[in-house]
Amino acid sequence: MLVPALAALGLAGIVVGILALRYVSMVARRETTFRGWRRGRAIAFAAGGVLAVLSWSLRETLSYAGEGPDGPGTVVGLPFFVAFVDAAGHGGVSFLTVPLALLNAAFWFLVPQLGLALYGILRLKERSR
Repeated sequence: MLVPALAALGLAGIVVGILALRYVSMVARRETTFRGWRRGRAIAFAAGGVLAVLSWSLRETLSYAGEGPDGPGTVVGLPFFVAFVDAAGHGGVSFLTVPLALLNAAFWFLVPQLGLALYGILRLKERSR
């Protein structure tokens, strides 16, 4: 039950992250953009790039206990299920491993964009008062 819920969270995160990226880009094109917005945008891109690379290189850290057909094991990948390693250490890798790892990287790349978009929305509300 946890794997489908995390996959749904991951897909929703990617969709919302893309919308946030478009919003951040739209705000950057405005003439009256916030002070430091371009710097914040560059920091969000850099942080997203670092998180995307870390999601691949630290994939064992982004794992959790799961139950497989042969007993307990470890589910690798967060939020998307990339591979399953059973208690004996045998890995379950398929043709979907690389695409799902790329989706994980895309999710983690977009997380800082969401934060920057929320900051921009709050600043706009503050300005309009």
